Amino acid sequence: MPRFLALIVVALMALPVSAVERQRVSASDLIAAAQATLVAKAGADHVDASFALVGHVDDLQLAATGTPSVQAGDLKGPWLRPRVGVPVRVFADGKPVSSATLWFSVTAPAQAMVYAADYIRGAPDSQVRIHVGAIDLARTHGQSLQSLETVTGQRLRHAVIAGQAAVTEDFEPMPAVSAQQSVRIEANSGVVHLTIAGRALSDGQIGQTIAVLPANASQPVHARVISNQVVIIEN
Repeated sequence: MPRFLALIVVALMALPVSAVERQRVSASDLIAAAQATLVAKAGADHVDASFALVGHVDDLQLAATGTPSVQAGDLKGPWLRPRVGVPVRVFADGKPVSSATLWFSVTAPAQAMVYAADYIRGAPDSQVRIHVGAIDLARTHGQSLQSLETVTGQRLRHAVIAGQAAVTEDFEPMPAVSAQQSVRIEANSGVVHLTIAGRALSDGQIGQTIAVLPANASQPVHARVISNQVVIIEN
């Protein structure tokens, strides 16, 4: 046996058994701990959810001595989302020796109000129709609408598609002046008061100054919104 190899063998034989032996924590134990945390979260929130492991989890090899145990940690952020990571820690005789984050895809089927058709941004509530349909709570963000009465006088803040969950956050208050809509433009010059038609170039609430294009004009002017679809040009 070469001298160098012999020295290595002698060195290994001199090490304590605990220094060369490694303990194994099975991947199934890690997965079970993470899933138990997610199931507990769903139960506490009364949500019927299912979880599927994303990717592959390997067994953990520990150099530490002592009896190993597995514990899932607290989740960061909301758990009900399409993909969630669960931190898992491994202990040996109560001391943390390793950790890993396991990822799961989440589905939570439910029945709720959905849009009956596609609607463009800015559609008033009076033009929107909803009905009960199937949704996935993990992919729904916001407070589900029970009725359009809760958003009376409002409009869609963004486009929606048929079958999409209807939530209150989809709506916003109707502005006093709507972009691209006709407005009445008022102007004062001394004792002379003028009123002309025009078109708003942006949304505006009462008190805001917006750009408007007077009829037969090529350049916009700035005017202050004073009421619904009415603006005034101020000197």
